Amino acid sequence: MPRVVPSQVVTFIDTLWPTTDQQKNINALQAGRLSGLVELADEVPGRVPAAVAALVGNKTFGKQPPSDPEEWVLHHYVEVATHLAIIKPDTATEARLAKDFRNLIHPGRAQRLAQKCDRGTALSSVAALELVVRDLS
Repeated sequence: MPRVVPSQVVTFIDTLWPTTDQQKNINALQAGRLSGLVELADEVPGRVPAAVAALVGNKTFGKQPPSDPEEWVLHHYVEVATHLAIIKPDTATEARLAKDFRNLIHPGRAQRLAQKCDRGTALSSVAALELVVRDLS
C-alpha cells in the first residue's frame, strides 16, 4: 500500500515555485544576460586566485579548495563572491543559512541538529537566490 503524506505537510511547497518574474530573473541570470554580468565574467577569473589565497590565509577556508571551480561547493562560491564584493554581506549571510538549511533534507542531519526542513527554511533558500539575483542585476 502506498504511503500517503498528509497534505498539510507539503502545502508550503506550492509557494516555493518561482513566480513568473522570479523565473525570468533566474533565466536571465543563468543565461548571463543581466546588466554587467558579461563584464563581470571576464573580470572575475583573474581575481579568483588572489581571493582564494586570502580566504585560505585568514582561515575562512580550512584547506585549499579544489583548483577547478567546477569542483567547488556552495561554501567556496559564497566566500569568494563575498571577498570580491560580487555579492553583498547580507546576501552572503542568507546564502550561508541556505547552505545549512539545504542539508536538513537529510533526516540524520536534521535529527542531529534538532532542526527540521520546513516552510521557513525552504523560503530562506529562495530568499538567498533572490538576493544573489539582486546583487548581480
